[in-house]
Amino acid sequence: MRESAKLAGKVLLHQQFTENQLNRVMAAFGAYPFEDGLMIQAVAKTAEANPTNAVNYLIQLLTDWGGAGVRTVAEMEDYLYARSMAQGNALMHTREEGRELLAAFRAEHGAA
Repeated sequence: MRESAKLAGKVLLHQQFTENQLNRVMAAFGAYPFEDGLMIQAVAKTAEANPTNAVNYLIQLLTDWGGAGVRTVAEMEDYLYARSMAQGNALMHTREEGRELLAAFRAEHGAA
């Protein structure tokens, strides 16, 4: 997994992680029982966002997903869609429907 994170960072973020940065990212990833493919998705989402500090963004993303009960790529997709709905960004759904879906997702996955 460590090598996958290193390679994903280099390819998708055009950034060579320092040893310290890689340790911080791996600690965030290891804090939750994520499936391995979620690391690649987290790095890809970070690349899409193009933040000023990619490492901090990536760590925050993993922490957010982990805290919401996300463990798999499929759950991450469901979570992001529900969150988008809750923020009023998804078409054909109201914010209230999104909030309900997001709350149901979190309840189902044992998240606060």
